[in-house]
Amino acid sequence: MLKKSLIIVTVMLMGMTGSVLSEVAFGAEQSKNISSSGDEGITFPTIQSKLVLDVRGKDYVLVCQRRFEVTLNTVIKDEVGMDITLEKLSVPCEAMVTYYKKPGERNTYGAVYIQVLGKPTPKPE
Repeated sequence: MLKKSLIIVTVMLMGMTGSVLSEVAFGAEQSKNISSSGDEGITFPTIQSKLVLDVRGKDYVLVCQRRFEVTLNTVIKDEVGMDITLEKLSVPCEAMVTYYKKPGERNTYGAVYIQVLGKPTPKPE
């Protein structure tokens, strides 16, 4: 039993270490240009917020009717830091999202990085 627990803890730590390393690498990547659908070479300032993702579409997620477009360049991580696809993203969920405002569009953002934190926590009434 102790050996099994030790293996589980080791695997969890490896996942967390990989997640931290990818976060560091991602932080360095943020200083580079973000390109998405014709915005080649244009630099957008990014914002990071904890959000509740309400709806998942074919190439986007919705947060309070704000559209966050997900491209092939968007990195999505599950709760343990493993890469997942948009199709595997379980909604609703709480996530830390790094995004940028799409210029000239209302309520539309480009998602750069999505880190799932878990199920949404209910707000006290």
